[in-house]
Amino acid sequence: MVKMIVSGAENARPIKMIDIETKEVTIFKSIAYAVRITKVPEYSIRTGLSPLKKKRFEVDGRTVVFRVHNP
Repeated sequence: MVKMIVSGAENARPIKMIDIETKEVTIFKSIAYAVRITKVPEYSIRTGLSPLKKKRFEVDGRTVVFRVHNP
């Protein structure tokens, strides 16, 4: 499988926001949409997508993580 690099393609992939305490999942259609809703900076979300980094964020008083959504 050959991956093509297309400008803006990585921004268009869906991501999910997972609440650490309740395991509630919210799916966003893109990173840009998640930035607008959660007010977390884009660079922080991009670096937090890696499960190895284990970056956690505070959104509306909840501790959440962001992961890539594979439907």
